[in-house]
Amino acid sequence: MRLRPYIHTKDYKYLEKWVNDECVHAMWCANLLPYPVTEAGLQEILDKEAKERGGSAYVATDESGIPIGFFVYSVNTSNNSGFFKFVILDNEIRGKGYGT
Repeated sequence: MRLRPYIHTKDYKYLEKWVNDECVHAMWCANLLPYPVTEAGLQEILDKEAKERGGSAYVATDESGIPIGFFVYSVNTSNNSGFFKFVILDNEIRGKGYGT
């Protein structure tokens, strides 16, 4: 598995498939985005995360470069802590230990 920055023009189509029902959507984004998620809506919240919290979006890929996961990582510089948000994996690999 490899990590790289999220590229919306390349990666959104994968993310859109993974967020495939309202329950998954609610767990993924805590309903911060309306369902179904749109590319423009996602880009808006990613821009907000970057501006307000310094968050950056990343994609996890398999060895052939196909996206298998997505997350946003933010750093709080005042207390030197980091945290993950909007974590999701491809439906086909959930439950196989990739998130641990």
